[in-house]
Amino acid sequence: MARCGPLSVCGLYYLLKLLDIQLTITESEIQNYKRCLETREWTSEDEREMLQEKLKSVELEEARLVQKVEEVEKNQE
Repeated sequence: MARCGPLSVCGLYYLLKLLDIQLTITESEIQNYKRCLETREWTSEDEREMLQEKLKSVELEEARLVQKVEEVEKNQE
């Protein structure tokens, strides 16, 4: 894979800000799914399983975003 030149400080700041916003959104989604799983009366086991799978997916996305933020911060140094 070809490497591009280094990002400018402004570019890194912008990318970091975007990742931070996405991470905040993802964390909020995780909390919403957890709340739903904890408090909802289930009418269908399939529905519960679907939400649990979605929660896993969102948690994986959060982990990916955290890793990206760490990479960007490391590259800023």
